[in-house]
Amino acid sequence: MGRIFSFIAIFTLIYGHLAGLAQAEPLDCTDYRGGPNGQTAISDIWVSTFHQKGDVNAPKRRHSLRWPKMGNYFPPVLQDGEFSVENRMLFSIDIHSGRPRYDRGLNDNTLMISVDGVDYYPIYSKMGTVGGLRAIDLLYKEDGTAYHSSEGYEFTGRALPGGWQGLQYENSRRPGNDVFARWNTEGEVAAVLACSKPDKAPNPQCELHIKEEPLFAQVNFDADFLGDLALIERRAREFTRCLLQLEDFL
Repeated sequence: MGRIFSFIAIFTLIYGHLAGLAQAEPLDCTDYRGGPNGQTAISDIWVSTFHQKGDVNAPKRRHSLRWPKMGNYFPPVLQDGEFSVENRMLFSIDIHSGRPRYDRGLNDNTLMISVDGVDYYPIYSKMGTVGGLRAIDLLYKEDGTAYHSSEGYEFTGRALPGGWQGLQYENSRRPGNDVFARWNTEGEVAAVLACSKPDKAPNPQCELHIKEEPLFAQVNFDADFLGDLALIERRAREFTRCLLQLEDFL
């Protein structure tokens, strides 16, 4: 019996290790970098450590990103052979191919992806901001990390395919938006979505918020493409992960 348990323990360890390797396997970022001939650059973005350390005066740290030169709006400035360190970067990619592009005004099947860095700050804390919560409290965990509460919401009963649930806050600061959130299997908020109500905007837009540690990504797109939400989230997550992946896929 002891040998059986030992075998199970060893198998569990090996399986867990292999699963970890599978999750860490790098992406093929070719399309997200503009195709086989796409040009990229590497520079740093500032990452806030405030929420990780629970100290509003905590210094920011630098984190390197590899980004496509095509589709990058307001790129870092190159001076004396070094790029400036940015607080935020903005990109534009095609929904269907994932490739960077500049012509959003002419082709609306485009995602505008804005990224900024915040260490260990949950996407849950974006619900209150996106949903228009008027009083957002700063809370501290036992480990000293800080986050902003998004409690106080109510479910609206509306839902979108893929497990998205509609929610709202009383007396919201953003009454012109429909707000949704999606929870993962661990019960944690995985993504937040807000779309302007059709009767409140002549050209309704949506904004999706995700986190690929340590980057927050806000993804803006035309509400006509809401039916492609699963693809849009996948594109946004993979593009953001490719920013963090400095090496080529082998």
